[in-house]
Amino acid sequence: MDTSTLYDFIKWAKTTDLQELVCKRGSVSVEFKSADTAFNSYTSKLTKVFAPAIGIYKSKNGKENADLKEGMSLKKGQFLGIVESHKKIVKVLSPKTGILKSISIKENTDVEYNQPLFFID
Repeated sequence: MDTSTLYDFIKWAKTTDLQELVCKRGSVSVEFKSADTAFNSYTSKLTKVFAPAIGIYKSKNGKENADLKEGMSLKKGQFLGIVESHKKIVKVLSPKTGILKSISIKENTDVEYNQPLFFID
């Protein structure tokens, strides 16, 4: 599909109230979604636990060891690890009681500030 055809599709789609459009031509497939539709398809009721700083995630800090497994029960304030940043250590704690649904970080991995590390239900 050439760019002029793609541009014509985009121009036409703006004049309609369509929420979603899928165009297929041969082996090429293009999907358009309105911003509202795209946002709603990625919403979640899970609580995100964000990295409190830029640094390296570690599950151990001295005697504290997170020993996390997906599906385990968590208590509010439970130790989930640390982010070590420029010789500063920032604890990662569970913001609520619940079930650990997803761990999205590995041991000794670089993290960005506000990066989701865990998801709790």
